[in-house]
Amino acid sequence: MTSDLMPYKIDHDTSNLQSGVVLHIWRVKPPRAIIILQHGYGEHAERYVDGHCALIQQLGKHGLEVRAFDMWGHGRSPGVRGAVDIEKAIRDHLELRREARRENLPLFLLGHSLGAIVTAGSVIADPSLVDGVILTSPPFPGPVSTLVRWVLDVGATIMPNMSLPMPRSPPSALSRNLELLKPAEADPLMVKRQMPFLLAASALRTAQAMNQKLKDWHVPTLVMHGTADKSANPKGSEDFIKGIDSKDKTLLLLDGGLHELLNDSDREDSLQQIFVWLNAHIK
Repeated sequence: MTSDLMPYKIDHDTSNLQSGVVLHIWRVKPPRAIIILQHGYGEHAERYVDGHCALIQQLGKHGLEVRAFDMWGHGRSPGVRGAVDIEKAIRDHLELRREARRENLPLFLLGHSLGAIVTAGSVIADPSLVDGVILTSPPFPGPVSTLVRWVLDVGATIMPNMSLPMPRSPPSALSRNLELLKPAEADPLMVKRQMPFLLAASALRTAQAMNQKLKDWHVPTLVMHGTADKSANPKGSEDFIKGIDSKDKTLLLLDGGLHELLNDSDREDSLQQIFVWLNAHIK
């Protein structure tokens, strides 16, 4: 599959959603379907053009138009770096979905890491008119104590933009191939700080609200997670798949995989799994 990773020319347009975040559209002619891609914490949509196994280029080669926005405080969007309210990001995601449905094409959602929380929150808020969902390395939390929730809520109220008092994960926690992460470390658009209280508190609220409505989830779903992921516990993905009521649900646990599956040693196998699933679901 290595030859398939050669650069591929796709028309790229930018605009803004109502909140002011920057929207990217990578167009193909004619499109078979639209993919709404949601990036993770600290990164941005354009990283997926050359990084993450050149995912946007690969989707374009398969006739799939990609729409993605840089979350508030990320990429080319305004705001304090990294300080995104996940509940507001979900509203942006819902707006983007409404715009995409006007094209009358199959619509799929793909979210990575924190972007998987945004994507899942969007589906819980409105599951209609979605043909399928792919979540990679979602950081679905386990049980959280009342004290931790209180600390996060207080921190988000009085010092929302302050970073959590813990070290940032090193690149070695994200991939077994550190060469693939060097472009991101040198990228000025990448956020290189621990996540702020605002983000952590709003993400936790979103995940907890989602857990109350898993039985309402009927959308075809693929979840992919590395078994060695230290940034997001794979058990959260197992519990999520068990909890949703979809009759079409698949959990792929990738042996030894770390957090960024499409930047990891087995990235081409992970990419192939995504396209196998998409091609089986695009009508």
